[in-house]
Amino acid sequence: MDITREIIGVLLSLLYVFAVLLITETYAKKKKNIKKENTRKTIHILISHYVFIVYFFNSSVWFAVIPSLLFIVVNTLSRKYNLIKSMERSDNNDSLGTIWYSVSATLVVVCAYLLNIKEILLISMLILGYGDGMAALIGIKYGKHKILTSTKTFEGTLTMFCATAILYSAYQYIIYEKFELRLILSICILATFCECIAKKGLDNLLIPITISLILTYYHFVSDCVATIFIISIIVLFIFIVWIIGALTLSACIMTILMMTLVYLSVGIVPLIGIVVFLIFSSIISIPSNVSKNNARQLHKRSGVRSCIQVLANGSVTVILSIIFYFTKLDAVWFGIFVSLAVASSDTFSSEIGMLSKKTPVSILTFKRINTGLSGGITFLGILGSFIGAAVVGSVILSSRIEMFMGIVIFGVIGSIIDSIIGATLQIKYITLEGVITEKEFYNEEKLKVYSGITWMNNDYVNFISILLTTFLSIFIYQLFS
Repeated sequence: MDITREIIGVLLSLLYVFAVLLITETYAKKKKNIKKENTRKTIHILISHYVFIVYFFNSSVWFAVIPSLLFIVVNTLSRKYNLIKSMERSDNNDSLGTIWYSVSATLVVVCAYLLNIKEILLISMLILGYGDGMAALIGIKYGKHKILTSTKTFEGTLTMFCATAILYSAYQYIIYEKFELRLILSICILATFCECIAKKGLDNLLIPITISLILTYYHFVSDCVATIFIISIIVLFIFIVWIIGALTLSACIMTILMMTLVYLSVGIVPLIGIVVFLIFSSIISIPSNVSKNNARQLHKRSGVRSCIQVLANGSVTVILSIIFYFTKLDAVWFGIFVSLAVASSDTFSSEIGMLSKKTPVSILTFKRINTGLSGGITFLGILGSFIGAAVVGSVILSSRIEMFMGIVIFGVIGSIIDSIIGATLQIKYITLEGVITEKEFYNEEKLKVYSGITWMNNDYVNFISILLTTFLSIFIYQLFS
């Protein structure tokens, strides 16, 4: 190791960064009408170039990491005492973006040098610098279409995607003289997703770490591009579902994790089943009428699925997928699709049933009850439950036709079990006007319990019905196979 070269590398890195800060700070003071966010993002882009100095001068991780460690200290002091005004965000004191930038640089340097994959250092930090930086600059100037309620725009998000594509494509062509298109698209999708969902400057940490993980996996695992690509498609699909408002952000992240586990455990076919369920359940919730709108007023849940709802409907599928990975039992494979069929059957039954012009009857007493209350059934709802189960079952119709009818039957049985548990055990409340509802509060007043177990809400009902039906189906399948 050439100590002199290592020290020169450290000094040049520090000199370059402080030169960037000094020039931009001086320029910002002279041009008082310049937007601070423009100055911040210019610094964001320019500082990322310091990785070239580290890359060419430092061969030791101990020297390579010194600049970023010092930047953590400097950025922390600057944030606290507002030392470098052109770098700090005055309108968001909760943002730790500048600190996360230095932390991520430190982590990436350590990862790149310890694993001896310096590509990680260049790609991660340059995409963070240019992708995230240009996304903000374009978003500020040309962004007109907001993504949900965030400050991010479609224009800025598209810029992040394109900048990432250009940078990594150029690197692949220069170094390898070829394009690995699926890997390029995967990195673009995952980096853009991180940039879009992150808040309070956390994208400065998420983007480099995500890219580092992808490149590490790519270098150490052979024939892994297909896996990386499919996971990125999962992310893209759920990202779109989140953008249209069908999932909360936490539910979006949880769904991605669960679908990834299912894919890694059992492959593509059950994953298609989940995608089919999500697409059709979202479509079936669109049609509406007065009866359906009134019914939704009785529900505790809103139209946007929460993380808890995702876990209630999907955790059994994930658990069975992991079990199948170790056992390879045909009965467990059958159970995976039954668990999806029950969730789909219940969703279709509820959404289609609420469109019925006839008032539902209780599944226990057959007396008329309010539309939308758990435990109510209609002819349309029963028909919907068959359709919902068949939609999921159709995924394996061509390859395992003998399972199709069983999946549909158990899907409908699960929907019936869900209604029975909803009618008997699910918590319900009553208003002063005598209206029975699943909401605990009405007009900001806590309602009296009408029936059911205190903790047994609709999410527990869904989970228990899916769990019971699925394991019943596995037992019967194993018994007669």
